[in-house]
Amino acid sequence: PKPQNPASLLLLIIITMPLEATMICLDNSEWSRNGDIAPTRWMSQIDAANIICQCKTQQNPESSLGIMSMAGKR
Repeated sequence: PKPQNPASLLLLIIITMPLEATMICLDNSEWSRNGDIAPTRWMSQIDAANIICQCKTQQNPESSLGIMSMAGKR
């Protein structure tokens, strides 16, 4: 159905294309290099972050993605 007024059109756009802000926290401590998960915990985190980023940008290319490290001084 075609919206009759600009407010209806805006509501339709918001419902069909939600913008999201996603923050991915990665553990870059010494513990993340432990080899108990193949290949390493660090590489497993990178793989998971890549999958999340790809899914979020495919859903809506204008969504925001951020990555934060959880160890170290900076």
